[in-house]
Amino acid sequence: MILTNNKKLYEKSKSLRNLCFGNANNRFNHDDIGWNYRMTNLQAAMGCGQLKNINWIVKRKKEIGSRYFSQLKNNNNIYIQPIKNAYSENIYWVVGILIINKKFKKKNILKLLSKNNIGTRSFFYPMHKQKIFQKLKIFNKYSQFPNAEFLSRNGFYLPSGLGVTNNEIRYICKTLNSILK
Repeated sequence: MILTNNKKLYEKSKSLRNLCFGNANNRFNHDDIGWNYRMTNLQAAMGCGQLKNINWIVKRKKEIGSRYFSQLKNNNNIYIQPIKNAYSENIYWVVGILIINKKFKKKNILKLLSKNNIGTRSFFYPMHKQKIFQKLKIFNKYSQFPNAEFLSRNGFYLPSGLGVTNNEIRYICKTLNSILK
C-alpha cells in the first residue's frame, strides 16, 4: 500500500503496479519496467481484516519492542533501537540487534542462540553486493559503503511475531545477555 499526496508519485506508482502499460491507444507499449502488483480479492479481504485489528497489532508490537528494549538496553555489547526519540516513536515491526563489540562475531552468536532454540534472521545483505546489481553494474566497483557492510555483518533480528510470549522474550533476553557478557 502506498499513501502519498504527490500526484507525480501517485501516477508512477499506479503505472508500476500494472506492468507499466502505455496509454489506452498503445497499451502494450510499456512506458517502463513494471510488475504485476495488482491486489487479488483474497489479498484485499485479508488486508481489510487486518485493518480491523491494527490498533491491537501496533499496541502488541510496541509492547514486544519495549520488553526487549528494557531487558537489553544495559548490555554494552549491543545496540537496540530505543522506544522513541525527539521526532518519532518506534513500533518495532521487527526487533533488530546490532553487535557493537568487535570481540563478538555474529555467526557465533547466532549459532549459540540456535542451540538454545532461539530463531534469528540476519540483517539484509548490502545492496551494492547484491548479485543482480553487480551484474547490472549499478554501483561503481570502487564505491564503498562501510555503514551498510557493518550493519549486514553485525545485525540480526530477534523473534518478534505477534505470537511471541512475554516469557519467551524474557528467555531470549536472558540467553542473549548471558552470551554477550
